[in-house]
Amino acid sequence: MINSELSNLELLIGEHRAIAPCYEFTIYSDIALDETFLDFYEQSMQALKGQVTHYIAESMKRPAVIDKKALQLLPTWIKRPRLGKSYYAEFLGSDRSYGTTAASILFVLHARPNPDQISAEQKSAHQKSLQHYYNNDLMYSSPPVNTLRVTLPLDHELANGAAFKEWVLGFSALSRGQFASGHAGLSLNFDNSVVSSDIREIMTGRLAALLLRHPGLDWENTGSVSNFLLSWKKELSDFIPQIKRVQWLTFLSEKTLQYLGCQKKLEELLGNDLPITIDPLRHGLSIQAGKEPELGDISRRDFLPVYRRVAAALRPVRLSKHQGVGRGFSDEAAQEWLEGLDREY
Repeated sequence: MINSELSNLELLIGEHRAIAPCYEFTIYSDIALDETFLDFYEQSMQALKGQVTHYIAESMKRPAVIDKKALQLLPTWIKRPRLGKSYYAEFLGSDRSYGTTAASILFVLHARPNPDQISAEQKSAHQKSLQHYYNNDLMYSSPPVNTLRVTLPLDHELANGAAFKEWVLGFSALSRGQFASGHAGLSLNFDNSVVSSDIREIMTGRLAALLLRHPGLDWENTGSVSNFLLSWKKELSDFIPQIKRVQWLTFLSEKTLQYLGCQKKLEELLGNDLPITIDPLRHGLSIQAGKEPELGDISRRDFLPVYRRVAAALRPVRLSKHQGVGRGFSDEAAQEWLEGLDREY
């Protein structure tokens, strides 16, 4: 039922697919590139085998057909990273000539040194530098996190609650790896490569309207999240990973959980009167809001009470600001979406 409702949210402008509903799984990570990143790539490519046909990476101006060279990009970056370099690659279901697709894989990576590659003196100097800049509010953004995102079409065999959750929790980034935060649920892909002002304004306006009407939907604007997800806490002289926004599945790192208090305190805030499930992860928790992903519909007073309960509990560690994408979807509308599960009705 939910997938048929989602399919109605697709936006076609002529033959151009401007918006495509999908299932989404996103992980944010603030560690050095390791084998969990490679596992994310391999599992995502396997799930979308035959459905992602093109890629765009680094300085490419337009997508190209996936070939052997393309398939080795991520393994090469992950196994032999150049410290300090940022990497970008997106795998798509088409060459974008007809717009966006529901099948996609996105990597925005930042090569950091492994902790055992840094001396005690270097760590101390780095900590003092952080304290100087962030305690005195001299930095606008935080160090960027890595973004790993995969989206599945609505007719995919994994596009249902139970199968989707089992698949997501099987990724080693969650089952045994360290992560900053993440989420999984229902989302909208949109064609951010559109240059036509007419198509772009219609598309972004429709995107904003759908997101504000259906509080169970997510969307991706990488720069607005990755550069602000780590929150500097002066009292700790350290960064605390935040969540972007509550989704059907929301992933909390152990560091974030510790900042909130403890699992018992979180469980008390969540209560036991709503179908909320907590699944332990090796380095954190997964919080499930309800038995299945839900859209919600403000116009029908379907405010997603289970999502809202989780959102209230996690509000202290939620991203504070979010940007829009220009005309049609302003920063104010994006902020309204970000805070949509907090609003009193």
